[in-house]
Amino acid sequence: MMRAYVLILLLTGVAIAQVRSEPQFEVVSVKLNSGDQGNTLMTGGPGTADPGRIAYHNVSLRSVVCTAYGIAPIQIVNAAVLGDAETYDITAIVPAGANIAQFRVMLQNLLKDRFHLEAESEARTVTGYVLTVGPGQSVRLAKTVNHLGSNASGNGDTPAAPRFALSVGGGPAGPVGHLIATSQSISQLVRFLDSELHALVEDETHLTALYDFTLDFAMEQGGAMIAQGDSRTDIANNEGPPDLRAALQEQLGLKLISRKLTQDMLFIRHVNKVPSAN
Repeated sequence: MMRAYVLILLLTGVAIAQVRSEPQFEVVSVKLNSGDQGNTLMTGGPGTADPGRIAYHNVSLRSVVCTAYGIAPIQIVNAAVLGDAETYDITAIVPAGANIAQFRVMLQNLLKDRFHLEAESEARTVTGYVLTVGPGQSVRLAKTVNHLGSNASGNGDTPAAPRFALSVGGGPAGPVGHLIATSQSISQLVRFLDSELHALVEDETHLTALYDFTLDFAMEQGGAMIAQGDSRTDIANNEGPPDLRAALQEQLGLKLISRKLTQDMLFIRHVNKVPSAN
């Protein structure tokens, strides 16, 4: 009897130790957004200028889930259950020295604790794209160097802040997208293509530096990018910019190729859209 009691204590201690060893944020605040329709902001965390704190403002649950699991929105099988009507303000203190993998586990635990998220991953074969360097082409991307900018001391040796911004203007036959990227990886471009093409994109460029580039392309009236063409789209007798696929190849030397891809997809089994109290 005594041995059984000791064994139970030992096993209980192991279970408690395992729970405590799970990466957790140190201080967390999760609130429904009060109706502010301003910009969505997701700042901080490992690999950013503020690794010890995250500040998410006016973010959708879908965006937080994608960040937590390192996936694109298209990889959520039943994303509609997350909805986009509600947005949230989330702040949290990240333990010192946490890496990206640990940070994602912390965010997953936050979703489980505060939104009672239940999700599971499954592999599926889907139609998507691979991004490659165009055959016989040179990559027209400028490697990021030490951009001279102004800083508090005024000595002009602070690198310019990373930037990835899309603006939409009018063209002769419809809206035109203008993308400006400063100090960005190809993986950031791939995530952008994932979102805007509503399809999975895999990086096969083998380009590992940070780059500066711009991209001008034709957009559909609804705002989605045109991706079907292999050459310049006939827009107002070629007075407008090319479609997305042609723009990538002509302006950056990159090529999108349609391909069947096997990817891990996330299936949401349960989620509460109203977070538990702080």
